[in-house]
Amino acid sequence: MAGHGEADRDGLARRLFADVFFFDQQGCSSPRLIVWCGEGADAASDDLMAGLQAESCVAATSCRPPRRPASSPPSPGSRSTGRCAACARISNELNVVSLSSLDELPRDVSAPGLLLEASLPTLADLGPLLCRHDQTLVVHGFCADDIDALLDAAAGRGLDRIVALGNALRFSIAGTAWTCSTS
Repeated sequence: MAGHGEADRDGLARRLFADVFFFDQQGCSSPRLIVWCGEGADAASDDLMAGLQAESCVAATSCRPPRRPASSPPSPGSRSTGRCAACARISNELNVVSLSSLDELPRDVSAPGLLLEASLPTLADLGPLLCRHDQTLVVHGFCADDIDALLDAAAGRGLDRIVALGNALRFSIAGTAWTCSTS
């Protein structure tokens, strides 16, 4: 997100908001984890969360469907809590838990208004962590070579589709996603 202006940030936040909050994150493709790749993850996260907070305030005063309040962060004893570096309440609708490491994908935490975030050096580092349960990957800011490297590293594990930010809940035969084939 480095070099993005406020309008770009707000557009990204609006698209992420749509992916996360419609269906209260209960859609099969609703994002639950943000993985930051490369340098500047903390600044990018802070910037995007500010945009999400602003978008949440706009949505609260508009005619959008009502949303449930954010679920509480994971309770002690959850496997994901052991890697918790920080918890932040972004708004009434959103809590963000920053994970200190990403040795495995946290599949034991899923609740409306709860996002996890972590950092990896490259998108390809996500590949070995994937399994058949990881069906949709939402991306922003990656080139085709980065996505190809991820698919090579995944070696056929998981990922039925890869979509641009803002398209996680759109399903169409005509051009909203890359379809991943294991053949």
